[in-house]
Amino acid sequence: MTSNFFDDDAVRRFFHEFESSNYGYPISLFQQDAHKMTDRKSINLVNSLHLFQKAYNDQSFGIDWLAAYVLSNRSVTNELSSYRLQFDIQQVIGKIESDRTYDGLYFQYKSFDARYNFCLTYDHDLIASVGFSAEDGFGMIRQIQGIQGKGDLLKDFAWEKAMVAYASAWMQARDIPEVRIMSVYNNKQALVTFDSLKKKGIYGQEVSFEQAVGLSSSKEYQIRLRGMQAKANIHLMPHRGFLTYDQVAIECGFVQLDDRNYSLKFR
Repeated sequence: MTSNFFDDDAVRRFFHEFESSNYGYPISLFQQDAHKMTDRKSINLVNSLHLFQKAYNDQSFGIDWLAAYVLSNRSVTNELSSYRLQFDIQQVIGKIESDRTYDGLYFQYKSFDARYNFCLTYDHDLIASVGFSAEDGFGMIRQIQGIQGKGDLLKDFAWEKAMVAYASAWMQARDIPEVRIMSVYNNKQALVTFDSLKKKGIYGQEVSFEQAVGLSSSKEYQIRLRGMQAKANIHLMPHRGFLTYDQVAIECGFVQLDDRNYSLKFR
């Protein structure tokens, strides 16, 4: 599998086309994030992070990457070349936390949980995303999310694994020494959902978060329906979150840490 994010000349050409643009975050933010993850100066990584603000588009993603993640019992009916990867950056707008929005600079209708986002599109329509933040010595994948109503465009692929593998390879190619994936046990959206369903009486008071994670998909689906009827605050169901984050991390070769998050080290 190859993809044009490995082509430094292509990145430099793309970056040069937009270097005169002055919207969004200052270059110093990307310098800080690059140093935070690698503990050294890296012009290449700074430029690569800046591409998220410039809405870089990997037009070869569908053919050169996603095609390797077609599920064994599926045949792809959609045009692979129509699947592309659009980079986007989270905008934090609002001085008061309760009023803040976290939408993308490019996809302004999408709320992101992390600053840097790989966005899977089909015919330029957003269908899924994986987002990471810059942490001390590593990049942390904080969001893996399919867009509601876009399941038919995703069902033929192990798209979560494809995008996590892409993000990991992208970081490795930029000399970031480690990538981590947040466990559902540390995921705010899953914890908020669980608490809301418990307050509504959908989960029994004796049910722990760990027990909720261990429920079957069919049982959780019924709980979700009841929660929607009760107007619970539903973002990410615990069992679904485990499949999306923890299970994908395990299948991609990550190792679980003491804090229950997952790590993949490159050196």
